[in-house]
Amino acid sequence: MKSIKKLIKKPVRIIGERVLDLRSAYYIKRNIRAKNTGVIRIGFIVQMAEVWDKEVRIYEELRTRADVETFLIVVPPYDLKTDKNTLSYENDPFLSIYPEAIKALQPDGNWIDIRKSNLDYVFFQRPYDQYLPKPLRSTELVKYTKCCYVPYGYAGSDVFNRGNTNLPFFRNMSFVFLESEYMKGVFKRSFNNRSMFKHQKYETLGYPDLEVYFDIPSRDEISNILWTPRWSYDPEIGGSHFFEYKDLPFFIKSHYSDIDVVFRPHPLMFDEFIKQGLMKQQEADDYKRRIREASIAYDSGTLISEAISRSDLLITDYSSIIINYFLTGKPIIYCKADYELNEEYSKIESCLYVAEDQQQIEAYIAMLLNGEDPLAEKRKALIEKYRLQHIGAAKRIVDCLLSVSQQ
Repeated sequence: MKSIKKLIKKPVRIIGERVLDLRSAYYIKRNIRAKNTGVIRIGFIVQMAEVWDKEVRIYEELRTRADVETFLIVVPPYDLKTDKNTLSYENDPFLSIYPEAIKALQPDGNWIDIRKSNLDYVFFQRPYDQYLPKPLRSTELVKYTKCCYVPYGYAGSDVFNRGNTNLPFFRNMSFVFLESEYMKGVFKRSFNNRSMFKHQKYETLGYPDLEVYFDIPSRDEISNILWTPRWSYDPEIGGSHFFEYKDLPFFIKSHYSDIDVVFRPHPLMFDEFIKQGLMKQQEADDYKRRIREASIAYDSGTLISEAISRSDLLITDYSSIIINYFLTGKPIIYCKADYELNEEYSKIESCLYVAEDQQQIEAYIAMLLNGEDPLAEKRKALIEKYRLQHIGAAKRIVDCLLSVSQQ
C-alpha cells in the first residue's frame, strides 16, 4: 500500500506544480501591458529595516521621476517564536523615517487591499511568502500587478541556491534584478524549461545596495574592529563560528585596550540558537551582559552601512555583507565555512585573510595592527572591476521599468 501511495504521490505533485506554473504564467502574461492611467504606480512591501538598503536607492530614484507615484506599504514584523505577524507598529523604523508610509494593517484589523491602489509594479523584500499576510503574498499580487524582486543578500555559495530560486515565490515574478551574471545563469538553469520563463525578465543591471560602499573611506590605522558571527550551524545554510570564537572579542579588548570592538550578530542568531537547543535564554542574556561589561559595543539595530563605515577591520563568518565591506577597500578576516564559495565570492576570497581557527585570527589582527596589509593592492584591483558593474544600478533598474511601462 505504501509503495502504491509513493507511486501516486510523485505524479500528483508534478501535476500540481505544473498547474501552479500555468496559473502564474497566465497572470504574468496578462499583466505585461501597462494600465494606461497616465501615472506609473509602484509599491514596495516592506517588513525588515535590516534589508531595506537593497531597495532604498530604487525607491529614492523613483521619487525623482515625473509621472511616477510610489507607495511604501509597511507590514508589521514577523515573530519567529509565534510564527505570526506581530500586529503591532510600535517603534517601527519605516513609519518614523517615512511620513508617507502606509500601514498594511488597518485600524479595523484587516489587511490593506492593494488592488485599490491600481499598482503597475510591486517590489518584495524577501522571496518567502510565509512571512507576509495572505493578501500581500506574491501568489495573490501576481493576479493584478507585475511583481519585482531585488535579492536581499548577495549570493556567495551554491548551497543557498535552493532558497535563492524558491519556486513558489519566483514563479510569480515578472522582474528579478540579479546581482551578477553568475546568478542569472543559475536562474536560467532553474527555470528555463518552465512555461512562464519567456514572460519573465531576469536582468543584471548592477546591485543597488553596493553603490554607497565605494565611497566609504578607509583609514590608515585600525581603531575599530567589527565581528559579525552567522546565525546558523545548519550544514545547508550555516557557517557560524560563534561558539568557537565567542571569547574572541574579549581577547581583542584585553590585548588591545585602545581598540573599539563591535559585536554585531545576525538579528536571528540568538533566537535560532535557543530554538535549536544550542543555548538557553539565560546563557544568551549572560553573554550580552558580559559584552556590555567588557565595554564592547553590542550593535543590534544600526544600518549595516553605518556599522561598516565606522569600522576599520571586519572579522566575519560567511555573509552576504562580505562584498559590501570588501568594496570599501578595508581588510577582512574571513572565518572559513565548510561549503564552497561560488565563482563570484571565490574572486573575493582570494583577497581576504582566511582563518580556520582563533590562533590564525589573532595572528592576522596583530599583523594588520602593525600596519602590514599584503592584500591591499589586490583588493583595489578587483574593486575597480566591481565599480564599473554596480555604480548607477538603481538608475538603470528604474529606467528599465519605466521603459517597459511606456511600450
